[in-house]
Amino acid sequence: MAAVRETIREDWPGADIYAPVFPFGKWRLSCQRAATIVADQIKIIDELVAERKQSGSGYKDITLVGYSFSAALARKIAIIAYGEQSSTNGERPAPFELEFRHFKMPRTWAKLIKRIVLLAGINRGWSVSSAMDWTTTVKWSAMQLLGETVLRGKPTLFEIRKGAPFLVHTRLQWLALMNPEYRSPGQQPERPDIVVVQLLGTGDDLVSPDDTVDYSVDLFKEQSGVMVRPSYFYIEVKHSTHHNVIDMAKAGTTQTKRARAERRRKFLLALKEDPAILAHKTISIPREHMADNLPPPPDPDVTHVVFVIHGIRDKGFWTQKMARRIKELGEKNGQKFASWTESYGYFAMAPFIFDTVRQRKVEWMMDRYAEARARYPKAKFHYVGHSNGTYLAAKALLDYPAARFERVVFAGSVVRRDWWPSFIQRNPDAPRVKLLNYVATRDWVVALFPKGVQPWRRFELGSAGHDGFDPASDGG
Repeated sequence: MAAVRETIREDWPGADIYAPVFPFGKWRLSCQRAATIVADQIKIIDELVAERKQSGSGYKDITLVGYSFSAALARKIAIIAYGEQSSTNGERPAPFELEFRHFKMPRTWAKLIKRIVLLAGINRGWSVSSAMDWTTTVKWSAMQLLGETVLRGKPTLFEIRKGAPFLVHTRLQWLALMNPEYRSPGQQPERPDIVVVQLLGTGDDLVSPDDTVDYSVDLFKEQSGVMVRPSYFYIEVKHSTHHNVIDMAKAGTTQTKRARAERRRKFLLALKEDPAILAHKTISIPREHMADNLPPPPDPDVTHVVFVIHGIRDKGFWTQKMARRIKELGEKNGQKFASWTESYGYFAMAPFIFDTVRQRKVEWMMDRYAEARARYPKAKFHYVGHSNGTYLAAKALLDYPAARFERVVFAGSVVRRDWWPSFIQRNPDAPRVKLLNYVATRDWVVALFPKGVQPWRRFELGSAGHDGFDPASDGG
């Protein structure tokens, strides 16, 4: 980031520049927790603001600049600075973010955050996708396998894998922070005055556009019902990749100098230009030009959303038929239902054995859950799952405080029998889930394999679909 700092210093000589070096910048499989990194930065900014105030002149504004992974961290710093501890609709604080319990009150400097500049930011999370070239796919797949097996999913980088708890929570918190209609009663009534500018390299083939841009949560809805984007801008940077978009040095060959000058110019626009100028189509990319499959505008008229998720050895065609029936019954009762029946693909028995592979499916579902929350701001969420679909919901309810399903139906459940009492014990103050578990005494698949590995807790599988759940201690 040296060239970025130098560019700021030359154009903004009166600015104080704080540029921390994070462990994952030196070693991609560093295992420092993302919440710890953010909490440490909040404390340091507290100290910097206090020192400046003691010197006789406080800061007029604060700008956060985040590159790649740190784009998510920059937004998280703003979120926690404003005291946004839940995600949306008043969910309980996340157990994986206990470091933030000391920052429940907004920081004195929160309203000084006027702008966030993201350089090749990974906002929706990274994934090993078909958009990568084969060498990048092999490298990232090997890194993912090493992180999942040897390091048991602990690398910091895994916290911004698409659908991971930290990232899903950050996305939903940002949605609540920037959109008043997604907040629960008692939260701050006004929207922060923060301008976000995202610089996108034209040659960035490391991270796919779907991973870089979080289309679901970059909008907010005006009271008039008109969808606008007054504070989130996309700016394209020519001749730039994921790695060299931060290379703004003045030295180099003639061609290199031209590319670096372009990066400096676009970066300074993002850093200082007035939003009214940034909104001009010659500078920023209109959202409707970003992709052909943009998510539809939020629909506040939908009262209920039901996820219908299939299991292993199943193409999931039945989920659409069930969802259609649910919507028909909802209409008869004067309720507007929406369904989410997207399939995660055919899942064979062999990969189902590995918890790391099952975890990827959980993250897949929670990535979609974040999209659904953004799309249906007023809806209550429900869940119908079969086989592995029951595991996805059970794991999400335990690991993701943002996962709020009011009514849950399990069929052919492969969840441990003690999951239900464990869930009640771990979440005594959370709104209760109404669970209907269909028990099939002749379900030999569940009776043989999930039940067979139930004594070993590390498999996280069991026979709730054959034997039922153990009762909760309070009879719930």
